[in-house]
Parts: sequence; structure tokens; C-alpha cells
Amino acid sequence: MEAYSVVNHQYHPRRYGNPVEEYWALVNDVTLWDVGAERQVEITGPDAFELTNMLTLRDLSDLEVE
Repeated sequence: MEAYSVVNHQYHPRRYGNPVEEYWALVNDVTLWDVGAERQVEITGPDAFELTNMLTLRDLSDLEVE
């Protein structure tokens, strides 16, 4: 690991080597990601679905809203 940041009092890897090689490994091969610092969020309000649909860059129209 060549670079890291601290997230929620945990070391979070940012770079393991050459960024171009990392990109092509992500596109063509298998990569291992540490997602321990990721957290769930709840988005509420009248425009929550539209905001979430825009932020995820995916069409969420087929999902049920609870």
C-alpha cells in the first residue's frame, strides 16, 4: 500500500501502486476492495427518490420505495 487516509478512526487504503495499472486491473481483472469504512445512509423527503436516482447514476425506477 502506497497511500491511505483515516476514515472513522480506521486506515483506509487509497493506492497500492501505479494508478494506471490499478485502473486496468479494475477494468480487466479482479480487484480486492476494503469497504470497511463505508456506511449506510437514509435519504428521506419528498424528492428523495429523484435525488437517489441521480446520485447512483443508475435507473432505480423498478425498485419499490418503502
